[in-house]
Amino acid sequence: MRAFAATKMARALFAPTAHHLDQFVGKLTRGKRSFVGITAGIPSVTLTTMGAKSGKPRTVVLLGIPHPDGVAVVAANYGGARHPAWYHNIKANPAVTVTNGVKIYPGLTKEEAWAGDRHIEAFVLTRT
Repeated sequence: MRAFAATKMARALFAPTAHHLDQFVGKLTRGKRSFVGITAGIPSVTLTTMGAKSGKPRTVVLLGIPHPDGVAVVAANYGGARHPAWYHNIKANPAVTVTNGVKIYPGLTKEEAWAGDRHIEAFVLTRT
């Protein structure tokens, strides 16, 4: 499933739907599981930010990469032309909440290629 997740077909399928499925599975499991974690076996982090414009809490499930200072998240957005919404939220308000269970996702290299000229940024989230 991880190999499939790194394909253009998976990108087309999951880019518009994965966040909805993650929210649904998160509600069913009281935040203990995610769609991505169950189907692809990709360990994830649940990131809650404050909306850059709305000021309301926004929660999204992301790939989390172990880092000595905490966990890193990468603003790949499936290699799309724009940064994901959570990227703008972190830039506006870096205080976030993270729940995690982490391993590495092999499809990131392909997402970087798909992004073209857009520079994909990563953030290291540290404990406070």
